[in-house]
Amino acid sequence: MIQLRSEPQASFETPLTFLWRHALHALRHAVPVHLDPSPRLLNPSANADHTVRRVQIPLGNGFMPGHLFVPRHDAKGASVCLVHGTSAEQTLSYYMWIRALLRAGFQVLTFEMDGHGDNRRPLRVPDVEANVPAALQFLRSQPGVNPERLGLLGVSLGGACALNALPAETGIKAVVAVSVPAQVELGEWERLQELVGLFNPENCQTFLDATPGPLLRFVTVPVRIAQGLDALIEEVDLLHPKTAHHIDAIVRHLDPYGHAARSDVPVMVINGDWDNITPLWQAQMLYEQISAPKSLLLVPRRNHFTIMISPQAVDGMVQWFRRWL
Repeated sequence: MIQLRSEPQASFETPLTFLWRHALHALRHAVPVHLDPSPRLLNPSANADHTVRRVQIPLGNGFMPGHLFVPRHDAKGASVCLVHGTSAEQTLSYYMWIRALLRAGFQVLTFEMDGHGDNRRPLRVPDVEANVPAALQFLRSQPGVNPERLGLLGVSLGGACALNALPAETGIKAVVAVSVPAQVELGEWERLQELVGLFNPENCQTFLDATPGPLLRFVTVPVRIAQGLDALIEEVDLLHPKTAHHIDAIVRHLDPYGHAARSDVPVMVINGDWDNITPLWQAQMLYEQISAPKSLLLVPRRNHFTIMISPQAVDGMVQWFRRWL
């Protein structure tokens, strides 16, 4: 087990947390125009470059809702399973990534992890460990999918789940791990720094596709979390003071860095150098733990949230999958 730093976590709303919550609320309404590109992915026109199918992935006594995106042209026969982060809306938050993968000829499976959206299972350990294996099993069974040419794209908590599942899975040829923490210690200073990073002028070009209101869904969508099988289920979002403590416990249980060290699958680590949830020392530690072929992409002036709208990060991800899938 990797030794990690640890410090007490606050579970109450301090003045800086209040500022964080209300500043993001103001940012959501700063641009009155409502631009949302996700319908272009979810409801493609007859002449669009892809098709999409809503799917239900069997899991225990229920299912995980998801979407299977298939390129119409230049399909490579390879597929990528995208595992989203905490509180993330599964399509808009990853619009740029899904679109880039489709244009590169990859099929893409997205799904709602435990505790999110219409997945009625709460997010808790050890149940969450079953999410990625179930998604991969479903993906392997789909027409046109080569079960020996699969990639995993995991973001934040989703990346921790992907790396946790990696040693036991077959057919995985490449992984991209984006902003994957080994622990989550989001103090008040880190919250403030993360907030300031949202106002990076480089993000303005993204508003040509999506305005702040839709984009910030990925920090305001509620997630249902339970700490243990018999624990009370709490509904929180990423701005809730308790969320970091809950996710920290789950990530430590998943031990993503330890599992990555036991795998021979090539891994690309992507991180923003302004990230305060997965700081650089954690990204570098993950990179150092990997003994398989690996790459480290540190994106300047991007934090835990704005890395998702970074063309450099998206391009790096596509090139990695092109190389290994």
